[in-house]
Amino acid sequence: MNIIFKIIVYVLAIFATDWLLVGIKFETLEAGLMVAGAMTLVNVFIKPLLQIFAFPITMMTLGFFPFFLNTGLVLVVAHFVNGFKIYGDYLFVFLWAAAFSIVLTVVTFFIETFTGYNLPGGK
Repeated sequence: MNIIFKIIVYVLAIFATDWLLVGIKFETLEAGLMVAGAMTLVNVFIKPLLQIFAFPITMMTLGFFPFFLNTGLVLVVAHFVNGFKIYGDYLFVFLWAAAFSIVLTVVTFFIETFTGYNLPGGK
């Protein structure tokens, strides 16, 4: 039951982020659910490996590199999920992906604080 609640929290955070940002849109409800699933898989399996390999770069940039890592992972998900559109030219696509990453983190934090659950472990 706890894992189902975590998935629901992440889906709500994804749709709230879509609602808040004008440069990112889901064409269908299924596309939003696919993005939530893909982001969950990326955050569980791929992101920890990349963080381990990027640790020296993270130390050299004083902890700023994970911002670019999260933005890059959003761009990868946007590339592979049909119906997840980031509008603009190259610079604006990067900026909208960065904004999506930041807003998703903030919205997830507020939902977790309000409900008392957090995505990695839960209570």
